[in-house]
Amino acid sequence: MTPALRSEASSLRDCSGLVAVVTGTSRGIGRATARLLAERGARVLGCSSQPSEPIDGVEQIMVDLAVPGAVETLMERSLAIAGSVDCWVNNAGRLAPIGALAEVDTEEVRKAIEVNVQAVVRATSLFAAHVASRPGAGVLINLSSGAGSTPYEGWAHYCAAKAFVDMLTEVVAREGAASGLRAHSVAPGVVDTEMQRLIRATPSSVFPAQPRFVARYEAGELKSAEEAARQIVDLVMDPGDVPVVLRLP
Repeated sequence: MTPALRSEASSLRDCSGLVAVVTGTSRGIGRATARLLAERGARVLGCSSQPSEPIDGVEQIMVDLAVPGAVETLMERSLAIAGSVDCWVNNAGRLAPIGALAEVDTEEVRKAIEVNVQAVVRATSLFAAHVASRPGAGVLINLSSGAGSTPYEGWAHYCAAKAFVDMLTEVVAREGAASGLRAHSVAPGVVDTEMQRLIRATPSSVFPAQPRFVARYEAGELKSAEEAARQIVDLVMDPGDVPVVLRLP
């Protein structure tokens, strides 16, 4: 059973002095997380692959993580702007293409793997090295999914990517502990985002589990992006007694 994250008290914790990089801030959980960190006083550098509405208090860096070398560029720009980074949130992800692996476009699969796996590996490596190179601790949050431990027909590359992220984070948490790195792979739950809208719009003939997600939406069981962001920021500031691989309640 996953220990509960702290609620009201930790929800109000001040983030002043924290420098955070959040990827995938054009919408959804990434945007909500960047906004909340900034509202609580952190200096936030947001990364998105496309133009989006500004977020108060967030400095946006436009980088397409599907392009090799993009993470290195993001780290270089972040350090040039802020000098040091205390928290890195790997939120950006791609669900498409949805469908049987034997039938989907292999180039689209490559792009998804570039974002969901390769970019996470590079960012995790660079941030772990950065934390080890300077005094003080650092917090790494890699966004995962229940799909990392549950196979879904039509999501082969996505399920595999999230399982990869879980184990990557487990190992890096051990490797980086001595240098002050705390790492978590966080499955936020079923959150009301563009990804969920894509799932509901996908025919069940392509994604057999689609009716299950539609039913949860119609029953009002989806978590808001803001609630997921609150839980993530609470974890950044005050983890309590939680495991490295965490399924948020």
